[in-house]
Amino acid sequence: MMLTQLKSDINVLQSIDKLKLELVEQKKAGILVIVDGSAQSYTSAYICQQAINQLNEANKNDYICFSYFLDSALFEQYSKQDIIEQLQLQHPINLMLEDALDELVLEVEYSYKKLGMSRHMTLKAKQQLSYSLAMQTAEAIALDMNMLLFAC
Repeated sequence: MMLTQLKSDINVLQSIDKLKLELVEQKKAGILVIVDGSAQSYTSAYICQQAINQLNEANKNDYICFSYFLDSALFEQYSKQDIIEQLQLQHPINLMLEDALDELVLEVEYSYKKLGMSRHMTLKAKQQLSYSLAMQTAEAIALDMNMLLFAC
């Protein structure tokens, strides 16, 4: 992730302009962008934050950009804090959904037991449940706050 490259990339600049137009046309209060650790999500977070910054500067509005960091995201090259600082993200959200996920898994496994099945949820099923829970949470926040949801 090279911030200098993002600042001068014509596709990034065009995406910022398109996003600003979409926000105004749809009368949204802001954007909730999902950051999952991928380079594409870093670029998306940058685009979203820049669109909000430019709209607020031009119109003196109070648009907001929430950067929603997934718990399960793998941040190998940069830490979450590095990403927040480099991209100048103003409102990072890090919802810790592990406890909620653990409760859901326990309920599913308890249901299995009641059906006479002695098994646990597979790792793949737990990962899918974790991802689904995170995405549903993001959708609920975006709906509640009248925001665009931006996910890669």
